[in-house]
Amino acid sequence: MRKSLLFAIALLAFAVVGRAQYQLPNPGFEQWDGTSITAEPTHWNSFATSDGSFASLASSPHHYHRNGGRPGAAGSSYLTIYSTSIFGIVANGNMTTGRVHAGGMSASSSENYNYTQRDNSSHCQPFTGTPDSMYVWVSYYAASASSQGQVKAIIHGNNNFRAPNDENNPALYCGTATANFVRTTSSASSMQWQQVKVPFSYNGISTANYILINITTNGVAGSGSANDSLSIDDIEFIYSAWLTDITLNGTTVDGFNRGVLDYDVVLADTAALSAAVVAVQTQAADATPVVATSRLTDSTAQVTITVTAEDGVTVKVYHVNLSAPMPEPAPGPVADTVRYTVAVQCDTTMGSVSPAGETVVDSADMFTVTATAAEGYHFVGWSVVPGYANIVPNNPFTFAVTSDVTVTAHFEADSVGDDDTVWYTVTVLCNDSTMGSVTGSGRYMANSVVTIEAIPTGMYVFEWWNDNVEDNPRTFVVTSDTTFTAIFHVHGGIDDRNVPSVAVYPNPATDHLTVEAEGRVTLSDISGRELMAAEGPVVFDVKALSAGVYLLQCNGAVRRIVKQ
Repeated sequence: MRKSLLFAIALLAFAVVGRAQYQLPNPGFEQWDGTSITAEPTHWNSFATSDGSFASLASSPHHYHRNGGRPGAAGSSYLTIYSTSIFGIVANGNMTTGRVHAGGMSASSSENYNYTQRDNSSHCQPFTGTPDSMYVWVSYYAASASSQGQVKAIIHGNNNFRAPNDENNPALYCGTATANFVRTTSSASSMQWQQVKVPFSYNGISTANYILINITTNGVAGSGSANDSLSIDDIEFIYSAWLTDITLNGTTVDGFNRGVLDYDVVLADTAALSAAVVAVQTQAADATPVVATSRLTDSTAQVTITVTAEDGVTVKVYHVNLSAPMPEPAPGPVADTVRYTVAVQCDTTMGSVSPAGETVVDSADMFTVTATAAEGYHFVGWSVVPGYANIVPNNPFTFAVTSDVTVTAHFEADSVGDDDTVWYTVTVLCNDSTMGSVTGSGRYMANSVVTIEAIPTGMYVFEWWNDNVEDNPRTFVVTSDTTFTAIFHVHGGIDDRNVPSVAVYPNPATDHLTVEAEGRVTLSDISGRELMAAEGPVVFDVKALSAGVYLLQCNGAVRRIVKQ
C-alpha cells in the first residue's frame, strides 16, 4: 500500500524525471511503507490491503521486507512472498501493483483476482510505454520440483482490468509478458538468484494506459505447498533500438546482421557517392532512426544511423562506410620524374598492414594499402599525414601519392556484447616519429596488465615517458583511458647527473626557477617548442606553466625540469 505523503512525493519525482512511464516506480523494492518486516513495498500491494468479502480472512501477511539483493545489485532490499495453508487450502503468496480482491473461499474462485482500481491512486499504476521485453531477478524455493513461480505484466487500457478474469478479452489489454520458472534452489534456507528474461506479446487491441504486475509463488491458484517462497529484485523493461534491415539504393547491405554495427560498401564511381540512398527498418515500430551522411574525401563518405528506442535512453549507432575509385587524371605534359616515400605502419599487436614499411613511388602514382585485423580486433580506419584531416575507413585504401607520406592503420578491440565489462583505451605516442616508434596502443579490459615500449632509431635514445617514468618496456595495470608519450633525443643530449657548469633550483619547481650559469638559457616543452629564453644567470617565472616535464638548455647541456 502507498501512504498518501509518500505517493505524492513519488508522483512528483516521477513527473519531473519522465513524463511518459517507461519503467516501474520502485522496481527494486528499495522503498517501503513502514519499518516493519511485513510492511508493504511502496507502489505495491498485498493481502494486507485486499478487499472483498473474505478480505479479513486473507489479510494476514504473506511477504517479508528482506535486506540484501541479487548479485551486483545497486540497492539493499528485496521482496519475499510465501504461501500459507488456510483451512487446508493453499493460499499462494501474492503481490501486485493493483489490488487483491478476496471474494471466494475456493482458491480457484472467479471472485479471487488482482485488479487495477483506477479511482484509488494507491491501487493503480499508470503506464504508457510498450517495452519489448521484461527482465526480473528471482530466487524461488518450492517443495515440488514441478511447481512454477510467476511474474506477469499486463499493459491495459482505461479499465479496471482483472487478472486472470479478463486475460482472454483482447479489447481490454494491449500486451502481456509472463515469466514462469521452476525452483532455483531445492533448500528453503538457501538463496539462488537467476535473471529471467521474457518478451512482451502485443496481441491485444486496447491503448496503453495502465500496467498491472502480479507476482505469485505459483501460477496456478491453490497449487504448490505451504511455505513455498519467491524472492524478487530489480524488475526492468527493455526497449529495442536494433535495426532489422539497412538498404542502399533499395538493396540490403551485403552481410547485414542486426548485431553488426559497421559495414563497408564499394561503389562503382565517385558520382555514386552523392546519389547513394540509405534506408533502414527498425525492429521496434516505436524506435526512431536518424540517418546522416558525411562526405569524408572525394572518394569516401560515411552514413551514420542513430536509432533511439521508445524510452529515449537506449541507443544503437550503425555506420555504412562508402568508397569509390577516383577517376583517372587527365594526361599532362611529360616532366622529370619525382619520387616520394610512402611509410605504412600499425600497432602489430592488433593487426598487420601490406605493404609494411617504406616504399618509394613516382609522384601521382596510385598506391594501395591493406589492413588485416588480428583475432579480437577490427579495423577502424587510416590516418594519412600529411594529406587527410579525417580518418579514412576504406580497406583496401587507394590514393594518389603527391608527397612523402606516413599512413597508419588503426584497430580497436572487438565488443564483447551487451554485458557490464569495462574497457579502456591506451594511447601510446612519441615526441618525434623520426626519432623512434612506440607499441602498445589499444583497447584493454579494465585491470588488464599492459606493456608499452619505446623503440629509438639510429642516433636517438629513449629518455623517459611524459609522466617522468623511465621504465622501458613499461608494464602497468589499466584502470582508465590513458595516454603516454615517449621522449626521444639525440644520444648523449640529456644528462641530469653531471652538468657542473649549470646550477638549477628548485627542481621540481612551483613558482620560480633559478638558473645560475652564463650564456643563453632556454626553457622548452618536451616537443622542443621554446617557451622562455634569456641571458643567464636568470630567474624564470613558471607559475603559469602546466604541471609536467620541461627541457632547460644552456652551454650545450640539457636538463630535465619538473613543474609541479
